[in-house]
Amino acid sequence: MSLFVLLSGGEEEEEEEEEEEEEEEEEDNIYLRKAIKEKHSDWTEFLVQDLTGARTAPANLLEGPLRGKNTVDLILEDSVLELRDLWDPSLYWPVRVLQNVGGRLRLRYAGLTDDHRARDTWLFYLDVRLRPLGWALENRLALEPPTVLRALNSAPYWQEALEEARLHGQKSPLPLEVFKDHEDLPHHSFRLGMKLEMVSPWEQMQICPVTVSQVYNEIYFLVTLDDLSADAAPRSVACHAHSPGILPVQWSMKNGVGLQRPRGLAGHDFDWADYLKQGGSEAAPDACFPDTEEVLLSFDSAWFQSSAANSQH
Repeated sequence: MSLFVLLSGGEEEEEEEEEEEEEEEEEDNIYLRKAIKEKHSDWTEFLVQDLTGARTAPANLLEGPLRGKNTVDLILEDSVLELRDLWDPSLYWPVRVLQNVGGRLRLRYAGLTDDHRARDTWLFYLDVRLRPLGWALENRLALEPPTVLRALNSAPYWQEALEEARLHGQKSPLPLEVFKDHEDLPHHSFRLGMKLEMVSPWEQMQICPVTVSQVYNEIYFLVTLDDLSADAAPRSVACHAHSPGILPVQWSMKNGVGLQRPRGLAGHDFDWADYLKQGGSEAAPDACFPDTEEVLLSFDSAWFQSSAANSQH
């Protein structure tokens, strides 16, 4: 048998297989059309019902060099952003993306190395503390290393680290599409000296009394942990109206969660009414907390059980 006959035979078999596949596909289409027709006899009504409220796909999925990529996938390793200081909202510093796990970013401050990996921080890419490179200067804010890190190196070292981060970030800038869903923060109504409760940023599974110790502007304010002990070192964090974990007075009691009493406070039991009266303080009104219900829903039930158990010991 010649080679030509063998090849011809092979081609005929392939053609037959293709024809069979086309016939099967046509049969499937006929079946689907019949099924849809039986379920939706009025096509006009079907289209109106199904397309009302529908939205077109985001532009980044359909056009341009970013075609087919979701926003979260645009943040690549080694991308550079600016991160707001935890204590002072007027200060920012560049951070480099080490990992992107579904939008949860592992970040390292410019000037730090693997030796300081314990200083790395994890934030979701929509966190309001994150901004594009150059944002601080555009908004007349300062670029300074975080307060807790400044003593690690000299001022010239930090300045050099800043310049390196800028150059690196300018070579491959992040698309502005990344920041399109960032939240615009509302004005707060907190006043100096107001008391509130807060999920502790320093201790796991604790809610503690804190005081508004500084009001920066209509967006940001500073809260400081209530600590009456003789050797107390101030522990503060900058907040805004939608900061996760800030809660009105009595929130923990109403929700069956243990409240960590201030260190150095006399007595064994903690009562907000007595505490406010003794210090001549004012509780922040409930109107200051627009997202309290969302905070409650965001906590895991296991967290509550652990916190309640801790408060009993």
